[in-house]
Parts: sequence; C-alpha cells; structure tokens
Amino acid sequence: MLVVLVVLSLISMAKGVEFVHPGVYLNADQLNYARQQITAQSGTHYDAYVKALNSSLAKPDYKPRGPPASGVIECGSYSHPDHGCSDESDDTATAFLQAMLFALNGNQTYADNAIGILNAYAYGVKKYNNTNAPLQSAWSAQMTTKAAELLKYNGARWQQEDQDQLAAFWKTLVLPLIVDGSTYNGNWELSMIDAMIGMAVFTNDTELFNHSVTFWRQRVPAYFYIHTDGDKPKQCPRGNEYWYNQTVFNASVDGVCQETCRDFGHMQFGLASTMYIAETAYIQGVDLYREEQARLTAALEFHAKYLLGAPVPDIICSGNGVKLSQSPTFEVAYNAYHHRNNVSLPLTWQHLKTQVRTKLDPEIRLIMVYEQLAHSCNQ
Repeated sequence: MLVVLVVLSLISMAKGVEFVHPGVYLNADQLNYARQQITAQSGTHYDAYVKALNSSLAKPDYKPRGPPASGVIECGSYSHPDHGCSDESDDTATAFLQAMLFALNGNQTYADNAIGILNAYAYGVKKYNNTNAPLQSAWSAQMTTKAAELLKYNGARWQQEDQDQLAAFWKTLVLPLIVDGSTYNGNWELSMIDAMIGMAVFTNDTELFNHSVTFWRQRVPAYFYIHTDGDKPKQCPRGNEYWYNQTVFNASVDGVCQETCRDFGHMQFGLASTMYIAETAYIQGVDLYREEQARLTAALEFHAKYLLGAPVPDIICSGNGVKLSQSPTFEVAYNAYHHRNNVSLPLTWQHLKTQVRTKLDPEIRLIMVYEQLAHSCNQ
C-alpha cells in the first residue's frame, strides 16, 4: 500500500497528454447519465432538475447585474465595500447553472444567457480591488470555468473570439491574483486552486494544471487533520494558519478542519472546493481522492456527525462549541467515495438525505450550485 501511495503522489499530467473535454467538474459520461434520469423523470438527478428549473438563477429572461460601469469590482472584508461583488456572484452562479441546464436539455436560451454573462465580465471588468479581490476573483472563476467548459463542449453557439476574450480575462486579471495561493484561511486557497484547475483544463494548460495539483497536495493535508499526522497538524504551506482554539489532535478528532472552530460555513466552503478540484483532476486521470481518502472521508463523517446534531465534546474547540450552518455540499464527495469506491459513509449519507436534498433551492451563489443535479449517484 505504501508503494502505491508513493507512486500516486508523483502522478501529474505529462506534457503532450490531451485533456478530456468536457472535463471541468463534469465529463460526458456523467452528463449522459443525468440526461437519462431526466428523460425518464426519475431518480435524484431529476428531483434536482425540477428544483433547478424553478430557481431564480434559471430565469429564461435573466439579465446580468454587472459588472459596474467603471469596470472595477471592489470587495472588502465581509462585503465592505461591495461594489459589484454580490452582483458578480449572482451572475456567475447563474451562468454556471444555466450552462448546466443547457448541457442537460439543449435549450439554447440557457446557453445564450450564460454566454451573455461570460461576455459581460470578460469584456467589462478592468480590475479587482481591495482586500477580498483575490477571493472574489477566485469565486467568480470557479463558476465561469465550469460554465465555459459546459458551453464549449456541448454545442453552444459561442463565438471563438468571445471564448478567447474570456481566457485572456482569466490570464491577465484573475490568475495574477491567485497563482501564488494565499496565506489566509484554507478556504481561500482552495477556491483559488479550483479556479486555476478549471482555467487549466479549458485552455489546455498542462503547466497550470500541474501547479494546481501541487498546491492541492500541499494545502489539503494541512487543512484537514488525521491522527497519522502526529500530535499536531501538518505545517501550512503558505502562511501560519490559526486553528481557532482547536488544541487536541489525536484519533478522537480525525477529520477536524483548520476552520471547524471558526464556523461550519467557512469549513464547508473549503471542503466543497477540495472536492471540486479532486473531481476535475479525476476526470483528467489524476486520482487525488484516493491519495487522501482516509483524511477526506474522516472529514466528511466528522462534520456530518455534528451537522446531524450530535453533542460536541469539550475536546472540540476547547469546549467553546461550534457554529453550525447547513450548506448544500457533500454531494460530490459522497458520489466519489461511496458510489465510485464503495466507501461506507453513513453519517454523510444521513446528512445528505435529511438536510441537503430537502432544500428547496440548494445553492450558495459564491461556489455551491446544485451539486445534486451534477453528482448524485453519478459515477
């Protein structure tokens, strides 16, 4: 087993190897499976599809809210100031959902709306500014790279010059803000990595793809703890991470996250991005899921336990309790580990069944948009 893991850790994409398309977050087989369920009007994909059609993000007459006329998106900490930031998040989440709906049902109206949003930002943004500029640009690119890949490789009527402009926008305005990662909390860098790996696949950039994989391999072991790390977490690759008063590190807290004791909202942002990156890498032939299976499955079960209402012992967060919130994620991870690799995750499944799939509009417009539509029971 050790030999296998060592070999896996060295795998990246070789120069000259062709990328799989569509290959950001979803591949052709996954889309075909979802289409079959939708056509049959049965299964979890169809349930999510019906919800998605009724989402405010899926309006056929949707008009982009941004970018600002100045072309400057200015985002401060906790949305102060918010000049075009929330508008961009709404717009790019809409672009992704409508691109996904187009890929599933072929309605060109959805494609046209998504393309209109992508063009508005690719041609209209001149700069990201203020303290949250790197994070905001990463969130946006997490959505736009997924949307672009779905549009390009599912037959949307999208001009090549517009595709080139979007790629240039990412390269000149977004990538310089995120390529070196982040010294802040782990969710920042994981959003950046997801944005970068999406850009890499869309633009067939092997070097950027491998850079993204390297950063994931550095960040994830330092973000989620498992007892084989020893009596303290692995060293953060960039910056000095604060574990928010989590002081006990042993097998009893396997899966705890650097941001668990901050709040479950930020933890779930980091977890979701972790899995989105791993999914894109998996499609491209790099199995990050397997490399960190023990760590990530522990993280899923650890957090699902408390989301389901289990009492929080004093060894968690130094007895200060946890700030719970329910985010519409875990679907990609559950599909990868349970359906694809037969890993038992009973608490994760209970959380999905009772707390995630029951949401009427399962999206958080920054990065989480209808995971169930894409990845429920979809190998």
